[in-house]
Amino acid sequence: MVTQLGEFEMGQCVSIKMRLYISGFILISVIIIGLTFLTYHQYYDSQIKKIEIHAKAIISPFHELIRQELPDTAKYMNLYLKVALLAKESSQLPLLLHTYHNLEGLCFFDTKGRKLLCHGNVNKYSLNKGVHYVSNQQIQVIVPFEVDSKKYATTLLAFSSKEFEKEKLQILTNGGLFFIVFMTIGFFGVMLIGRSITRHRKVSTTY
Repeated sequence: MVTQLGEFEMGQCVSIKMRLYISGFILISVIIIGLTFLTYHQYYDSQIKKIEIHAKAIISPFHELIRQELPDTAKYMNLYLKVALLAKESSQLPLLLHTYHNLEGLCFFDTKGRKLLCHGNVNKYSLNKGVHYVSNQQIQVIVPFEVDSKKYATTLLAFSSKEFEKEKLQILTNGGLFFIVFMTIGFFGVMLIGRSITRHRKVSTTY
């Protein structure tokens, strides 16, 4: 009877240890994975906002140059815009691409979405407002071209996403390393706690 009771107590100790190991593993995994994804999303959001501000700062002086060549009337604005853009294509646009190393291309569209001019390399695009991330290819930013608060065209700036991809990979790699380190520490911590519990139960069983 005493032997059976002892075996029962030992079985309980093993069961407690296993539950402790599994619970510890799950808890540490959830915490590390959660922190990694939180860091990644914070980085992603901050970088997208930076790129949007950067794009507006790049294109603003160019927009100003174009505005100076447009007439007051909006009757033939698309035609005037196209002529003004073509006049700048061989001088200002290459200068923009050369000055900003991660800027790969620019496109200009009229209010109906028709292409007025494209310069440089621009992948498949969308003219929806905001920032569009094309995985492993480009980050594209849509900036409206406005004169006296009225929109006359849309500018698309295409940036290389190589640096973004590299930093994103670094965050995920760091998350993986932290996972391994903390899982190792957590494993030994849980083992110590498990041994302490089983030792305490053994002593209690003996008495």
